[in-house]
Amino acid sequence: MVDGSKATPAERITLTSAGLLERHHLQEWVLAHPEILGEDVLVVTFEFDRWMTAGGTPTWERLDVMALDRTGRLVIAELKRDRAPDAVIVQALNYAAMASRFNLDLLAEAYGERRDGEMTDAELLDELREWAPGLSDESLAPPRIVLVAEDFGPVMTNTSMFLIEQGLDLRLIRVLLYRMANDTVALTAAQVLPVPDAEDFMVRPRSVGSTQRAARDAASRRSSVPDRLIAGGAFAEGDELRIVVRPGVQEDRATIEHWLRSDPTRAVVRWRLDAKAPVVWAVDEQPWNLTTLIRHVIEQATGASPLTNVWGPNWFETPDGEILHKVAERFPDASRDRRFDWSALHAALLAIPSGRWTTYGDLGEIAGTAAQPVGNHVTKCPECANAWRVLGADARPRPNFAWTDLSDTRTQEEVLVAEGVAFVNHAADPERRITAEDLRASISTP
Repeated sequence: MVDGSKATPAERITLTSAGLLERHHLQEWVLAHPEILGEDVLVVTFEFDRWMTAGGTPTWERLDVMALDRTGRLVIAELKRDRAPDAVIVQALNYAAMASRFNLDLLAEAYGERRDGEMTDAELLDELREWAPGLSDESLAPPRIVLVAEDFGPVMTNTSMFLIEQGLDLRLIRVLLYRMANDTVALTAAQVLPVPDAEDFMVRPRSVGSTQRAARDAASRRSSVPDRLIAGGAFAEGDELRIVVRPGVQEDRATIEHWLRSDPTRAVVRWRLDAKAPVVWAVDEQPWNLTTLIRHVIEQATGASPLTNVWGPNWFETPDGEILHKVAERFPDASRDRRFDWSALHAALLAIPSGRWTTYGDLGEIAGTAAQPVGNHVTKCPECANAWRVLGADARPRPNFAWTDLSDTRTQEEVLVAEGVAFVNHAADPERRITAEDLRASISTP
């Protein structure tokens, strides 16, 4: 916890020692914040136990959470308050096998119970298709498996890694609890496996055909709305957007709209070039994730948690009245490099001389995109030369920099110093920076 110039470390505690329960606490958190299971996930049902054998005999198994992603694929989640027992992976595989028999009728029936029977089957399917436009009987399976726990043992992680390498879409999410100096308790959730930056590389030739195709489909899913907007240069840093309550939103519209109107700053955000927190809210001048901010707005306006799974991009519009996710549809998927020509970037990297450095933003100007997609590409690109000579806009090395030779332990700063670049407080000498204009000139000069 930080209070002015004083920083007090948070104390790591277990969910058990805090008296928190698996069903009444951990499950409720996941239901209230489904982003714990992954971006753009809609909870369809929980505590689902209507399974039966081919002969019609009930099995009485109880699935913790079933959700749906934007591609129309089921997400099966098992939650454990403590360290996940090794047997939970077999349990999750059983649930995934049973859920693979789901069709749209069963999906709508399960979702209808979560919505307390307030909608017809047709309305339920319309809402599910609005969430996942490609939804069909075929899109539901094979399901993605997500295991959420406080810890995972070596046997569990080793088995999980093996299954991932075979093409199974399996994710391990670790939740940790911390007690702050003021006795506030904070929860964090982070994906342990597969490592997020390496997720696109988990398909191996030895995978079984059907699971390999499923994993490849998952790896090629569309990148997030903020990623596409940033990669496409839709907005400049600081551009203003507004929060709006769209027709069809299943929340207390009148209350939320009244709350937004009562203070003009509440509906105003400014764009920033960071996909994880792409807007700054005018109320607190802090960066926010789109969906997290809208959840906060709903809670502040109504005094209660959202009634439905909120999708942030549907709540923001441009000064011209265009909804954010519609703007993103004009841009290609930033996660699929084959749609983008990186040759200008590769040429610019080659042109950075020894003893000089540049920024991801400078390279983005040359490549025709933003700094973040440049960084994402460079970290995965075997053709990118001189990557150690690329720093952030603050002239500092990036923490996720890694050499292709994993045995190389040198830092960017160490290598640049050896090449003649001075550093002060880990920031490179600005006089040694080579700008986009200079790089263009170097590339165009024979």
